[in-house]
Amino acid sequence: MIPEIKYNVPFTHKGVLRGTRLSLFYSGSSYSGYSYCYTNDMNGDGLSNDLMYIPRNDNEIKFKTDADRMAFWKFVEQDDYLKNHKGEYAEAYAARAPWVHRFDFRWLEDFEFKVGATKHCFQLSFDILNVGNMLNSKWGVGKTTNPSNGGRILKYEGKDDKNTPIFSMYKVNGEYPTKTYETYQDYSQCWKLQVGIRYIFN
Repeated sequence: MIPEIKYNVPFTHKGVLRGTRLSLFYSGSSYSGYSYCYTNDMNGDGLSNDLMYIPRNDNEIKFKTDADRMAFWKFVEQDDYLKNHKGEYAEAYAARAPWVHRFDFRWLEDFEFKVGATKHCFQLSFDILNVGNMLNSKWGVGKTTNPSNGGRILKYEGKDDKNTPIFSMYKVNGEYPTKTYETYQDYSQCWKLQVGIRYIFN
């Protein structure tokens, strides 16, 4: 759903009929769904990304090191999906990226005048796409799951002598992940200005 607000003010100036139209478009979306998975082939099906079980507490999971354990639970508590689905298997693409709210602004000027018996009509337009981003660099910008390895945060390390699976916390660039998202830094996320002119034939 993309609501639109329009405002139109026709008027005449020095014999020239003019109209000012102001429009504001809104769009909101969650960019993508992603899945929390193990990074190793835990079930032996030949695929390295298996949907993970989200443990309720330490009694339901064994870690390779205490550092892995602390990093995992710290990550879980800052992530809404993991925190709210403890004791369940993660669902495919059920974790959603944060919503992005964008506004596009249009200023359209109509000009209509006569030269002899011929009427001429022009339209001059100014469009600011993602206008909120022009006001605040954090507005209208999507998020990426790069800091959490796209949701693949646990690595299956094998089993102990009691056949209990052992896991480690997957490191991103050599560091334990501490946040799910970061700002998607790309030209497509920035505000843009475009100017147009149109001649309307009678």
